[in-house]
Amino acid sequence: KEAWPARDLLVHHRGNRIPTPVASTYTSRGCHAKCTFCYVPRAPGVTAGNAWRVRSPVDVVDEIEFLQREFGTRFLWFNDDNFGGAFQDGYSHAVGFAEEILRRDLKISFHCEFRVDTGLVDREALRTLRRAGMASALLGMETGAPSMAKRFRKGTMVEYNFDAARLFKAEGIELEPGWIMVEPGTTLDELWENLQFIVAADIAVSENPFSFISRAIALRGTEMYDRIADPMPPELPDVEGPARAVLLQARREYRIPDRRVEDVWAAWSTVSAEVADRKEELPFVAQLIVDATRARRTRGEPGLRPLLSRLRDWADGLAELLVAFLNLGLLLADEDPPRLAERLETELRALVDAYDRRVLGDPYPVFVAETRRLCGEQAMAG
Repeated sequence: KEAWPARDLLVHHRGNRIPTPVASTYTSRGCHAKCTFCYVPRAPGVTAGNAWRVRSPVDVVDEIEFLQREFGTRFLWFNDDNFGGAFQDGYSHAVGFAEEILRRDLKISFHCEFRVDTGLVDREALRTLRRAGMASALLGMETGAPSMAKRFRKGTMVEYNFDAARLFKAEGIELEPGWIMVEPGTTLDELWENLQFIVAADIAVSENPFSFISRAIALRGTEMYDRIADPMPPELPDVEGPARAVLLQARREYRIPDRRVEDVWAAWSTVSAEVADRKEELPFVAQLIVDATRARRTRGEPGLRPLLSRLRDWADGLAELLVAFLNLGLLLADEDPPRLAERLETELRALVDAYDRRVLGDPYPVFVAETRRLCGEQAMAG
C-alpha cells in the first residue's frame, strides 16, 4: 500500500469548522519527456531510469473515498507531473482509475494535467474520464510554432495540439492550455505563429484568456537554466532576506536577442496584468451588485441586474479582446516605430479602454467606482 499524503491542513480546517470541499493528491510521479523548461527530467526517480511511476487505481480511489468520508471532499486537484503517462501505459492507468470511480459510483470532480501525446487524447478515454468526473485538464501545448516546440524538446508536433483542442471541445471538457508565449530564443515570426494557432484552434476561451501572455521561467535544475550563459541581473525590488537569497539561486533572468520581441513582451505583460487584475476583481464587484439588488427589491425598487449583465458581457468578450491585443502588438512590432515599447503600451491601453467603453459604457475603473458608490448607497438605504 502506498503512503498517502498528509492531511494536517484539512484536519486543522475541520477542527475550526472551515469547509474542506477541495483536496489535492496524485496518481503518478515523473514523466518520460525531456522538456527543456521542466525540472522533472532531472528529478532523482527519473534519472534513475524509472521515468514514470504509478499508484494502483484501487489505492487512489480508496484515498478518494477516505477524503470524502472524513472531509467532505467534492473536488480533487491531481498534482501528477503527467497524469496521462506515455501512450498505452498512460491510457490503461488513467482509464483504469476512471473505471474504478465509476464502479464504486463515487460523485467527484477533478482536474489533471497531461501531455498532448498521451493515450488520453482519445475520444473514448476522454468520455470515460468525463463520466468519472474530469471537469477540466491542463494540456501541455506550450506553443503553436514548430521551431519553438523543437527548442523545448517537446517531442510532439503542433498538429497534436490541434487534435487535442478539437477533441476537448467535442467532448465538452474545459481545456486549460499550458502555454509559453515567450522564451529565450523567441522571434517575432514565432509570435505570429502562436497567434495564428490560438485563433485557428479557438483555444482562447479559458477562465482567463490573458494567461496566454506568459514568459518561460528558467528554473535551476532545468536545461533552459543551463543554456543561459549570460543571465541578466534579477529584478526583485520587493523581496528581502532569505526569500531573496533563495530566488537569486532558483532562476536565471534573460533578455531575448530580438529587441522588438522584448519590447512587445514588456508592453503585453504590463497591460495584460491590469486586465487580469480586473478579472480577479470581477466576482467581488458582482457580489456587491447582487447584494444591492436584494436590498432594493425588499423596498419594492427595481434591481441592478443590467450592471451585472454588462460585467458578464465584459468577461465573456475577453477572448476576443486577447486576439485583438496580440494582433495590435505584433503589427506595431513589425513597423518598429521609434520608442516602440512606449508606443506599444499606449496603444494597448487605448485598445482596452475602447473595449471597456463599448461593453461597460465607461472605462473599467470608472464603471467599478460608480458601481461601488451606487451599491454602497443602496446598502446604507437598506
